[in-house]
Parts: sequence; structure tokens; C-alpha cells
Amino acid sequence: LLHDEPLRDLSDRPLVDQTIIPVALRQPGVGVYGTIYPTQLSKLDYELYVTNGFKDDIQGQKGLKDARFPKTDNNDGKSIVGRIAFSPILGIEIGGSGFFGAYDDKSKRPLAIWALDWTILRGPFELIGEAAWSYARDNHLNDCGSTKGPFVACPRRMFGYYIQGNFHFLPPILTRLAPTFFRPEISTFTAVLRWEQLDLNKDFDGNTISKGNGAEKERLTVGLNFRPTEDTVFKLDFQYSPKAIGSFAGVTAPVHDTAFVASWATYF
Repeated sequence: LLHDEPLRDLSDRPLVDQTIIPVALRQPGVGVYGTIYPTQLSKLDYELYVTNGFKDDIQGQKGLKDARFPKTDNNDGKSIVGRIAFSPILGIEIGGSGFFGAYDDKSKRPLAIWALDWTILRGPFELIGEAAWSYARDNHLNDCGSTKGPFVACPRRMFGYYIQGNFHFLPPILTRLAPTFFRPEISTFTAVLRWEQLDLNKDFDGNTISKGNGAEKERLTVGLNFRPTEDTVFKLDFQYSPKAIGSFAGVTAPVHDTAFVASWATYF
């Protein structure tokens, strides 16, 4: 839903949207979508598509990222993907999504993805998030490049989520000093805080070797951006990623990754 760079308040997409729901995702297909209004205050959005689906390349460190964009359709089956979103009142929306289709060449191994997303707007405050689960039947039987068998290299079950809070503001002193640039009706600053977790092999929950191979990730991101207009944004983010790796005799040692990320995005 927040695919385009100018729509997002942070530079990097959430981890769950880089792996379990691998954005950007494009596939040939056909579908329908629309909106129903049950009451004067509520609405129900729906989408349903038939597509080619993913290919057989689901890995423990990349998730479904490399399973996108097959050069040709690798099987005779088709996949179904859809979303239903309900907004009881203005400013609140809860959506549920699903995907089902065979990913292997013989159309015998199905891949299922479920996702839940939410948006809550109250004045200058905004709370958004998403959680996604996936199950690839018999993917652990593949040889993903390092180990054959039920190991992190060839996961079956994956899970990830993120929770993000945004606070929109514009200091009055800026509008007084530069009223032609800082315009209250269209300009805004946004302070952002996002927490996310990712587990790309739920079959090995808590396994130190699994963690050491990058199956489990966590990240805390603090950001500040400025929008002179709604379609243009300047972003500055700080990322802190605590991780756990396997070591001798099963003892884990923490590794802390940090990064500053700056970006600019606009529509043309």
C-alpha cells in the first residue's frame, strides 16, 4: 500500500515487505476491485486477482525476494491473491490479505501468504503496521545452496511484522520566518518511530544456528522528515538492529548494527 517512495515516511521499506511480501512485486494477471459503503460513515474495499505466482526460489536469508519475476511462468497453475479492508469510521482501517498458489515447476507445492494491516489516524498522530505469515509446503526438501534438509537455507514457515508511529507537526516560528516555504496548509514535519521483527524460519524457533544465519532480525528506526508539499519529502533516519548469532557450545553473542539513512523523493 505504501510502495512509492514519496508515500513512505522512512527511507527503507519494512523488513517484512522486503522478504515475506517482496515489494516491489509485479506479475501478469487479471482481477477486479471496488468499494462498498455499508453505512454513511463506513466503507469496505475489495481486490481479487489471478496471477502467475512465484517461482521455486524461497531462501532463508532472502525469503520470497528471489522468488519474484520469473522470466516465464514455471508451472501450469495460477495463483489467487486478494485483500479486504474495512473502515468503520474516517481515520481507521483494518485490512486482511491472502495469497495461494503453487510455486514449484510441477505445481505440487503450494505457497500461502496471509497478512494483516492497520491504519489509525487521530489528529497529528498516526499508527500503522502490518504482520505477515507464509508457508511453503516441502520447501525444506530443496537444496538452497548450502544445506539440504529442514534448515534455515530452505524455510517453510516465515513471520514478520512492524509497528510504526508518526507525529505530524510544523513549528509556528518557521511559518513566521519563512511563510512562503513553510506553509501550514501543505507543509509538515513528521517524527517517526518504527519497531519490526522478522523470522524467516519458524521451524527453528530459538535455534542459535538459525539466528546466526540471519533468519531472525530486529530493527528499531527513528526518523524525521520534512514535506514542503505532500508529494515531496526529505528523510533522515537512524537504524539500530540488535541481532543474535550462534557461537561455540550454543552460546549466543549480541551484535549491534547501526546506520544513518538519508533520502529524497518526489513525484513527477
